[in-house]
Amino acid sequence: MKGDIDLRDIRVSKLRLSRQRWMLLFAAVAFATVVALGWRYVTHPPRPWLVRWKLDRYLKKESHASNFRTDFAFPSKAEMAKPKEKSSAPTVPVGTRTG
Repeated sequence: MKGDIDLRDIRVSKLRLSRQRWMLLFAAVAFATVVALGWRYVTHPPRPWLVRWKLDRYLKKESHASNFRTDFAFPSKAEMAKPKEKSSAPTVPVGTRTG
């Protein structure tokens, strides 16, 4: 039967890649990896907890202090959740584009 392949007729030396081809293949894979990781870095920003941790770490290192308490009285969460009060007199915008 002609469809059978005799394994002794396969030349293994033709299937091997030269050193230059291996280097080219490695460079292509490395480039694709760098592009994929770069795209991931640009499109997925770091988590907020990680940013806070890095910022605290940087400030601690630069200021040689570990406590960053402030004397400013920040509003409570309940105050921040309240809707803003709108003024009773609506202002009519007047300008070149509004007439």
